[in-house]
Amino acid sequence: MTANDSKFLLGSKGPVWYRGYHYDMENRYPKITLGQVDDILKFYKVDRIIVGHTENDSLLSLFGNKIFAIDVPVHELNGFQGLLIENETIYKVSPDGNKINLSN
Repeated sequence: MTANDSKFLLGSKGPVWYRGYHYDMENRYPKITLGQVDDILKFYKVDRIIVGHTENDSLLSLFGNKIFAIDVPVHELNGFQGLLIENETIYKVSPDGNKINLSN
């Protein structure tokens, strides 16, 4: 990987930091399409991307479990929510420790 590749990957328009996974944001980050998500996953040879920099009311699974948005308002939820991937099964873990299967 070159320095330019790393700069793009970690930049605000790169797949790790892109805010348009959730919704069209301030006309700076257009809402991404499923086709674009699939292209990114194929290019990087990964099954999913996990992002944690755009707050949501709850942990979200987007684009059929291809994108996970994990930044949640801890104080409003009275605790953290977590993403657990265990033997290829994907769970949302609630503040009380309950696991909710997201793989279905």
